[in-house]
Order: sequence, then structure tokens, then C-alpha cells
Amino acid sequence: MTPPKDPPQDPHNHPTFDRLYDAEVYLDKQVGTIIREARTAIGLSQENILTLMGLPPEQLEEHETGEIGLSVARLHVIWPCLDLSPAELFERLPAITFTHLGPRRF
Repeated sequence: MTPPKDPPQDPHNHPTFDRLYDAEVYLDKQVGTIIREARTAIGLSQENILTLMGLPPEQLEEHETGEIGLSVARLHVIWPCLDLSPAELFERLPAITFTHLGPRRF
């Protein structure tokens, strides 16, 4: 089951989730968007970054669309290529809310 495209919002406009899986899918998509924006901001094509990382073309596309989440090891390889620090990535992620826990920043 896939989460809704636009998750419900709490009073602070944080996306709200009932299940961890739904939050993971949402955050994978957000990370992919951040990676794509960082790549295009410095003028790297998908082919350029694929060469730097040694990934097959379909894998980068799946990471950038959030279909496949990025492991910490893969992020560690991508950050220097994109001139993006781990702190910058996490600062750009939205705070989320679990209905039973309240707001959380990941």
C-alpha cells in the first residue's frame, strides 16, 4: 500500500503519518528531490554523476524519484559529488509528525 501523494498536515503544516513505512516512503522521495536539485544546481547531468559513482542509469533515476531509498553508504559517496554536506541534506528535509508521537525532525 502506498501513502497518499500529499500526506495530511498537522497544525504546524508538518506532514502527518500513522505508520513508519509511509514516513519512510515520503522521506525517500524528499531525499531524492534534494539530490536531484543539488545535482542540477551544480550543473551535473545524470551521466556525469553516474560516471563519478559507477551506478547504472536506472538506479540514479530510481534514487532521485524515491523509488529506491539511499543507504548511508551510497549517500556518503554522493555527498562529495554534489558538494552537499550531510547536515545540509537533513536541514532541507521537512519535519514530520506521527499521529501518536507528535512532531519529529529526522
